[in-house]
Amino acid sequence: MKKIELVCIIDDDPIHQLLIKRHLKNTGMVKNYLDFKNGKEAYYELISKKENNEKLPDIIFLDIQMPVWDGWQFLEEFTKLGLENEVEIFMVTSSIFENDYKKAEGFGLENKYLVKPVNTDKLKECIQKILDQNSDN
Repeated sequence: MKKIELVCIIDDDPIHQLLIKRHLKNTGMVKNYLDFKNGKEAYYELISKKENNEKLPDIIFLDIQMPVWDGWQFLEEFTKLGLENEVEIFMVTSSIFENDYKKAEGFGLENKYLVKPVNTDKLKECIQKILDQNSDN
């Protein structure tokens, strides 16, 4: 079975980070994880990886509400790097507000907006879409 090499979780809630890692492990479809507690921390680590020609994550699971840089600030800066075609981003949030969903649409994430809590099956579905897209290329 093909697997995703690297997944990045950006969420300030350590319990949610633990749960999403557990669900990802249960899928059997992910090899490694990176986790960050805010968007700024993640952003600078990704820049470092890019500059050093290190493996970038295949998927980022991004929360909206976080201290320092929230998910929107991360997305605004991340899109300037031109990595959207290399890294798939899924919003994983407790927000059910229409304005957040519309804002996600503005970043092309209308079909990549997951409301917490997520489960193994939902993450497996997301990962399978990415694996299928990659095998088509």
